[in-house]
Amino acid sequence: QNVNPHILSYDVKQNILFEGRKNLLSLTSVEWLALVGKSHPETALWAEVKALPQEMYLYEGEDEKFLFVKDLSKKEGEQLSIRKDSLNMDSLKARKEGVTILSCRLVQYGGAWWQDGMLVVSDLQEKVKEEIEQRIAAREGIKKTFDEFMKASGGKQFVFCKSEEEVQDFLSQKLGYKEKEGIELPKMDATHGLVLMVSPHTGIHVQMQLCECISSPDNTFYDAEAAKKQAAMFILNPNVIPYDLSCALQDADTLPDACLNSALGEEHGRETMKRNARFFTDYFFEKCREKDC
Repeated sequence: QNVNPHILSYDVKQNILFEGRKNLLSLTSVEWLALVGKSHPETALWAEVKALPQEMYLYEGEDEKFLFVKDLSKKEGEQLSIRKDSLNMDSLKARKEGVTILSCRLVQYGGAWWQDGMLVVSDLQEKVKEEIEQRIAAREGIKKTFDEFMKASGGKQFVFCKSEEEVQDFLSQKLGYKEKEGIELPKMDATHGLVLMVSPHTGIHVQMQLCECISSPDNTFYDAEAAKKQAAMFILNPNVIPYDLSCALQDADTLPDACLNSALGEEHGRETMKRNARFFTDYFFEKCREKDC
């Protein structure tokens, strides 16, 4: 309500600036400038720029120059100091320690944190507390799921299954998820096998497409000819698999036959893919290894 359209437009543009990865190396504008800063002394300050995404911060106090806030995105959130001259202090006139919440993006520059874009001020009500706790629990739950999966699989990030029943057995018998979480699995076609995957970032994933293109001693469905034609989709198509799991497949060398069409022949197409797989993945998924894995 009563949102200034100019501020909203500015916020969208700043979000693209700090989080957008639509370029050849999938770097944000700030990350590009940081690389420039490392090479040129006159722009060295840019190498130290950091940007935090939109989060909620609890007001805890202030001095003449700074507002002190606690990061609520983590259970043990650190205290940050925000420059007052970067804030709309009129919107914070009724601020109360331990009660007022600032929802905003923060940017670190010149050794200080600055508020950037839209600022939403609210109070720490019970509903907000529950939302924060749920977010933290969800992140912790993903890490717990990863650890449990790796233990149940004997340290394997990928579990190859021959049928839907094998998938259900692993999840229900070895992890206890179907009974405990009430998970309803979709109907799965196991004609070319199924692969259970796990990531510390995104949790459990059931791969139902192109499983015959994943090379592994455990994969009885592997088809090298099919892989030559379609394994590249794990590298080029974000609709096939999550980014971090595409990276995991590549790191485990499970896509050796991934190939690009080449006028110079199949071997050239395979070598071109092998040499440039990381670049292709970052470009087409619009993500970056250092930040998203």
